[in-house]
Amino acid sequence: MILRVHGAVASIDQPLRPQPGLISTVVISGAEDRKRFAQIVPELSIARPKGTQPPVVVIEDGSSLERSVKELTHRIEGLVERGKPSIVGTSRPERIPADLLALESARFILPPVSKRMLEVMLEYLHPTQPIPISLDDADLALVPLIHLAPVFAAETPDQAAAHLRRIAVKRPTVSIGPTLDDVYGQTEAVGALRQVVRDIQEWRAGRLNWSEVTKSFLLIGPPGTGKTLLAQSLAGSAGVVFVKTSYSDCQRCGHQGDFLRELNASADRAVAGAPSVWFIDEIDSFYQRSQSISGY
Repeated sequence: MILRVHGAVASIDQPLRPQPGLISTVVISGAEDRKRFAQIVPELSIARPKGTQPPVVVIEDGSSLERSVKELTHRIEGLVERGKPSIVGTSRPERIPADLLALESARFILPPVSKRMLEVMLEYLHPTQPIPISLDDADLALVPLIHLAPVFAAETPDQAAAHLRRIAVKRPTVSIGPTLDDVYGQTEAVGALRQVVRDIQEWRAGRLNWSEVTKSFLLIGPPGTGKTLLAQSLAGSAGVVFVKTSYSDCQRCGHQGDFLRELNASADRAVAGAPSVWFIDEIDSFYQRSQSISGY
């Protein structure tokens, strides 16, 4: 998180800490990221120059959207009225009333960890010896950030390099198959999936909270009506990983333990490539085909 905050500030070369009575907004998509941001920022030197009081950090709480925005607005108003410098973590700053946004001194977007961030931090920690980094930005997007902690805690450049080599990234292949432009008919379904693609693009740009992205669809129809093609096309249009499994694929693995292990492995592949499309075919069979209302 510290790396990402420094990256956000460096991207526009503006102070993170606003003047008293003004606000800085930081666009942060995830609720957990906002919580971590609120914990860390008050103690950072870029937010608390020497001899100053720490700024007040307020964030959306990630619960009910309407209530969260209302409470956030109320807190910002109270801080502004008391002349406090406020840093606001929000997924959608445009939801903040215009009269408060008029007091915005700077707006930042919290970026993902990048290779350049890693290089800068390692150059600072170990200025005498360059440390090779084989991970690129796409790799780092799949690495749990806690795995970088030993790299930064290493006492020598060689130890840091060794920790980096231990970070194994298994990157699933991003879909390069059909897109929604290749689907003919199915107008209603295609329209709904196009909205998901737009949401993912907005989320990637930091303008939409992940909780607001539609995450599941139930596609119903007999074999051969294009359910798999729709799912593949969603992945192709969104530029994300496509992972497919089915009742037959899981059943083929053997008894119930193997069945569940294969299902879990498929889910793990989808999670490793997130954001991704996880397509489960024959989902009605996971329950009991004889009780299926539609018959397929």
